[in-house]
Amino acid sequence: MRIFTYIICILLFVSCDGEVEIPVTIIELDVNVNQELRYYLGNNPVEGGYTITKQPKAYSSSEILLDEELGGPTYFYLPKRDFKGLDIVEITLKTSTGNQDFNKELIVLRITVK
Repeated sequence: MRIFTYIICILLFVSCDGEVEIPVTIIELDVNVNQELRYYLGNNPVEGGYTITKQPKAYSSSEILLDEELGGPTYFYLPKRDFKGLDIVEITLKTSTGNQDFNKELIVLRITVK
């Protein structure tokens, strides 16, 4: 039993040691009730891209599209009809310079619907 506990402790130590912290960017945005929000995310990386990893709770539409007017990937959000309050979406950006070695960044959009 002692050996089993020792092995579990070593496995937990090794698995926790390899965790990599991802940089987090928090952005506060405002939008009026029943109005669409467009937020330009930035240039497309050489490899990788933007992915919604946690959808907001009160959305009618929530997606990442290429916006020719803004010039790149843009997050589109439309709240549920007559919703007022705070809604939060999490977007993960994976980037690479072309060598398949990806970096991750978490973008948190805190959307206040007024």
